[in-house]
Amino acid sequence: YRMTNLQAAVGLAQAEQLETFVANRRRNALEYNCRLHGIPGITTPAEAPWAKNVYWMYGIQVDAAEYGMNRDQLRQVLADHGVETRTFFIPMHCQPVYWKQFYGQRFPVAEALCKNGFYLPSASSLSLDEIEYVTSVIREACPALK
Repeated sequence: YRMTNLQAAVGLAQAEQLETFVANRRRNALEYNCRLHGIPGITTPAEAPWAKNVYWMYGIQVDAAEYGMNRDQLRQVLADHGVETRTFFIPMHCQPVYWKQFYGQRFPVAEALCKNGFYLPSASSLSLDEIEYVTSVIREACPALK
């Protein structure tokens, strides 16, 4: 790649802060996990005992039957409260470039994740107050808790 000196300097400065960024994202994930725990129909990310998740993104899944509304309805509530979210990635077999190759094949886990999952704000600069705000909107929106 033909990187400029300025781009290289920015990249090196970012790399020097990597441990801090990862620590902040792990702290944010722990805060999200604690605040979302016990909300019916909300599944938070799991971390295998042998792995260290860096939480590049913090994704949750919504079970509409348990929570009382589906993923898109909850995303709309969050948007109405000024919280931006993103849906999970579309599975490879559903991408236009692979559509013919995988036509008729089903991958139910990937499809369920795509249908029910979305990402909450997860910047390493996120404050505890912002995490509390996001999770309070999710908790207060839950029809199953009313």
